[in-house]
Amino acid sequence: MGYSCLVLDADKIVAQSHIRRVRMLNELSLEYVMVSLNTKYGQYQVKKRTVVQATIPTIGDRLKQIEIPVIPEETEKEIVRLVKQASKLKSDKKLLIRKAKKSIESVLLNNN
Repeated sequence: MGYSCLVLDADKIVAQSHIRRVRMLNELSLEYVMVSLNTKYGQYQVKKRTVVQATIPTIGDRLKQIEIPVIPEETEKEIVRLVKQASKLKSDKKLLIRKAKKSIESVLLNNN
């Protein structure tokens, strides 16, 4: 509950209810905000503002109350660099696995 992610081009996703799209209105980078929301501090804020309605947890408009800490610019840039590097590796991994699956399927289909 309350985890954040960036959707990559290589991702094939299924969206479920209670998905929130966050648009940045300030100078903070998407990568930094995503990582910040997934820290213990960010998760504490999300859980503190989550309301359970008939067994369905939701944050509703309380998402606006979450504070993203401002850190030194160089540290934020390093976080952004690491997240972009990780995102590229994750995307490359997904594409390579899809290619490997197609190779296996091609061999199996040609042998039958």
